[in-house]
Order: sequence, then structure tokens, then C-alpha cells
Amino acid sequence: EMGDALPYLDLGAGRTVLTLASDLDSSCAILDNHKVKCWGKNDWGQLGLPDLTLVLGDQPGEMGDALPYVDLGTGVLAKKIVAGLKTSCVITMDDRMKCWGAVRIVIDTNGLRTLSPMGDSLPYVDVGAGRTVRDMSEGKCLVLDDASIKCVYPYSSVAPLSPSLGTGLVPKRLARAASGYRGTRQECVQLTD
Repeated sequence: EMGDALPYLDLGAGRTVLTLASDLDSSCAILDNHKVKCWGKNDWGQLGLPDLTLVLGDQPGEMGDALPYVDLGTGVLAKKIVAGLKTSCVITMDDRMKCWGAVRIVIDTNGLRTLSPMGDSLPYVDVGAGRTVRDMSEGKCLVLDDASIKCVYPYSSVAPLSPSLGTGLVPKRLARAASGYRGTRQECVQLTD
């Protein structure tokens, strides 16, 4: 069951993985074409698909070329991805950030959860006028182009729900940093002199 007997994960004919991110019950990969594919449980929209009952990759015929790309918008390609707290975020090739999953769930008056539209309707995260994202941690702390750090907290203390990514974000300027890392309950940065 392990070693040579452990099968490779099929993400599509001729595709290779550049980088990978995993949450508790889902994973996403940026492929060599800089597009994103996600598999696993989609109960909070973390696969970027509207069917919140969907689980992909546990049945034959769901992976490989059958596994859909995450629709980030027309011409939007990714270079870094993180996943955690039922949310996935990417840094795009033009150094901006998009997130989907729990941060894009809307609950109607009957308690029905739906994922806000993806694609061109998926907004970029506002990190400040003229700022771009250089790096990000799993905890959604960002190192910006001016070496400042902002952490975005898209969840309220009541429930991990937000009608849009802009609602409930609490940016904090922490320090000037070269890189960042998230542990279990902390964010750490390597400072420059």
C-alpha cells in the first residue's frame, strides 16, 4: 500500500504540480499551467464549486482531466496557494490575492448556504491602495511589496461566514519583514535589519 504500490495522484494528462496546499479535508494544487485544481470535501466551497455536498476524488472518474479547474476569472493565473479554515487563497501572477471557500459563503433567511459566484465575480482582496502581495502564510498574513505585513481575518467570532471577502477583514500592520510562517496558533516573521 505504500512505496512503489502507492499510486500517483492524477491531476490531468501531462500536468505536473508546482505547489500544493491542504486543509483538513481538501487539497488544492497549482499546476504547471498556473491554473488551480482542488479535490476533497466542498462543504464550505473550498473547492470553488457551487455544490456544497460535493466530495471529489473519492470515486473513480473524478480526478485527472475530469477534475475541474477553479474558476479564478478570465486570464487569472496563480503562483502561490495556501489553504486553511475551509478557505483557499492564491497570489496571482500579477501579485494580487483572491480567496474562496468559507469567506465566500452566503446564508439566506432559511439557513441555506450558497457559495458566492466565482470567476470574474470573485473579487481581489483589497490590501491597500497601490500595494501588491509578495508572500502569504497559511494564516492569511501577507507580506506586501513594501515589506509591510497585514493579516486578514475574514471570520467573525460567531461563525465563519461573510457575504463578501471585504466584510469583516481586520488589517493590521505588524512589522517590516522578509518572509512569514504560520504555526498552530501563531504567526512568525523573519525581520530584516
